[in-house]
Amino acid sequence: MSNNTKRIWNTEELTIAYYIAKWDINGLKMSREDLANFVVTNTSVRSLNMQAANFRYLLGLEGYQLEDASQAQRQLVDELDNMTVTQVRNNIFTYADSVSERTEELRVTFENKSVNQKRDEANAQLDAVHQKKVKSLSQFRNLRKL
Repeated sequence: MSNNTKRIWNTEELTIAYYIAKWDINGLKMSREDLANFVVTNTSVRSLNMQAANFRYLLGLEGYQLEDASQAQRQLVDELDNMTVTQVRNNIFTYADSVSERTEELRVTFENKSVNQKRDEANAQLDAVHQKKVKSLSQFRNLRKL
């Protein structure tokens, strides 16, 4: 996704931000990082937090300035206004379950990327040690002039 392209959040993803704004992360059994990386996807924790901040403003919670709430966010606040925390949480769990196959693929890719990065770092360290050893040993060669 281009940095100039604004990401369109679907209703289920916005519901996650709404939940965080109203009740924080408690009860979701996932970290913000997991939500951003594996459930919402193609976003960052910062973006998720910004969406939640917009909902805090729309909900009338103090200390938050509205920067860019969408019509979809305004409609969602009206729709979810009479729902309990359990009902909203269940909607989020239903969505998370519906994307669970994609979530598992993303987790594997994410973990593989992490493992590959650690492997590459270890190989770079081993190579540096090897090069240092070769350099150290090579200084003792060619001591005699022919």
